[in-house]
Amino acid sequence: MSKRPAISAPFAVDFALLCDYASSDASGKNIFAGVYASDIVFGSEPTTWPTIFLVTSIMPIAQTFDFEIRLVRPTGQALIQLIGHYEAQSPPTETSRVVGVVQLPPVRFTGFGMYHIEALAADSKRSLFHRAIRVLEGTPTEQHATVSVQFKVDAEL
Repeated sequence: MSKRPAISAPFAVDFALLCDYASSDASGKNIFAGVYASDIVFGSEPTTWPTIFLVTSIMPIAQTFDFEIRLVRPTGQALIQLIGHYEAQSPPTETSRVVGVVQLPPVRFTGFGMYHIEALAADSKRSLFHRAIRVLEGTPTEQHATVSVQFKVDAEL
C-alpha cells in the first residue's frame, strides 16, 4: 500500500493499468483480467482499439479535489480524458481508496508508439502519476522467468 506523500498533493495514485477486462463484485472486490504489465503487442495494425479497460486506484489525501486521468497518444494528444471531482463527507483515512474502471469506447487506432497514462491535479495541472506503455506490432517477445518461493505459515494458525 502507498504511504501518504510528503508533498502537498490532493491525492496519490496507487496504480493505473490497462487490461482486457475489469469489474467489481458485490462485496467490492476488484477483478482484473489480461493486465498489460509492459508492452501491448498487436499481430497487425487494428483500425480501432480492441475492448480495453483503464483502471486506476487513487488514494485521496484532501477531502475534496478535482482530477484528470488521461491515456495519451505518442503525438501528445489525449486519446481518452477522464475529468473528475472527489468530495467526501469526512477526511480520508490511510485506507481510503477510489478505484475507477472505465471501458474505452470504440476509438480509432492512430498508430504504434509510446502511449502514457497520466494523472493530474486539475487545479494546477501538476502531474502526480505517469506510466509509459509501448504499443507495438509483431509477436510478443517478453522474456519469462521462473520464481521459486518458500511458503511459511505461523505454527499457531
